[in-house]
Amino acid sequence: MNTIQCPGLDGSNPLHFLASLGVMRLATQGDDEIKMSWHFNNGGWHPCFSSNQNKDENDFVQQLSTWTKEIGKTSHIDPKLKKQAADLSAKIKKDEKKRKEKIKGQKKSSKGKDVTNESDPLKREIDELDTAIKEEKKHLATLQIQIGDSLGQGVAHLGDIIGVNPDLFRYKAKLALDKMNGGSICCSPSVDNAQLIVACLPSLACDQIFEDGKLAYTPFSFSNGGSGQCLLKDFRECAKATTEAHIKGTLFGIPIYERTLSSLGWDPSDQSLYAVQWQAPEVTNKKGTKEVDPAIQTFAYVGLSLLPALPVNGVLTAVGWETDLGRRIFCWPMWDMNLSLSVIMSVLALGRNQAMKTPGLPTIFSVSVQNPNGKRNFFSPSRSL
Repeated sequence: MNTIQCPGLDGSNPLHFLASLGVMRLATQGDDEIKMSWHFNNGGWHPCFSSNQNKDENDFVQQLSTWTKEIGKTSHIDPKLKKQAADLSAKIKKDEKKRKEKIKGQKKSSKGKDVTNESDPLKREIDELDTAIKEEKKHLATLQIQIGDSLGQGVAHLGDIIGVNPDLFRYKAKLALDKMNGGSICCSPSVDNAQLIVACLPSLACDQIFEDGKLAYTPFSFSNGGSGQCLLKDFRECAKATTEAHIKGTLFGIPIYERTLSSLGWDPSDQSLYAVQWQAPEVTNKKGTKEVDPAIQTFAYVGLSLLPALPVNGVLTAVGWETDLGRRIFCWPMWDMNLSLSVIMSVLALGRNQAMKTPGLPTIFSVSVQNPNGKRNFFSPSRSL
């Protein structure tokens, strides 16, 4: 059995942990018998990937590279279409605000009167706004589907952020499921690989949990349009920029950084960097130019597929997330035995208390979510439980 250890990834860091899961997910696309474990050496927990196939480090990197070249690919989007959707979205917000003001005015003027009276001018205006908003949302859903089709069918091709009309999410999922049910299951690298899409979409959202009529997003999503950060768009850009050299550097400890990219925000060091920068929190070189390791961001996004989102008491959460003394925390274990992908997902779903009682899980790490400026979430430095 060949074993490849990745000293460039440290399991105590949530970004590195997610990236390790992403590497495992993509590695299984070409080798469904591959297994993963964590080894502690040189002061850190590093992932190891074991396979019966005769692969060396270069083969492993090349296989991962064939996937990263594909999964971020997009087609051309008509800028007029994006502008129409943006303008319509702004109009819906304006009309909804106007509707709230009308309802507030109606309550003030009624004072015991029959507010269902059809002759009431305010009621007529509210009804007209309700009809208009309904039609606008229907039109926006159509535009979003057109934009999604223009982007292509992929693991991050809903748009720029997760918060879209649930019909688009269902449409994308149905396309992939229909492809799988039609017998078109293929492990070959491609942007529209149905197997990978079906694995990744449930990690983003649930089509039954909404916020303001749009998909509520996984708690891992720290980039929802604020501060110019957009999770899906930023992933696609990182995936496009990732090369074999980037992957090799990330896995084996000599990362290669690129300019003009955005991180997905899961490295605890982002918070301290954000405090002293006027731009997004990225690695900064000596000249002050922001830089990002695209490979680790790409793998981390794919790693979410092992931590699906799920509704709990009407609120969307995700595997690994808990609430502790009013704080949201993310917990994850290290395992020192070779585990397959399906077993890893079962281990991740144990929860903190059960994981602490389970043999073979020597260490459990946790991070809390912090929002020091009220705009952007960050992970705290991890601690071992």
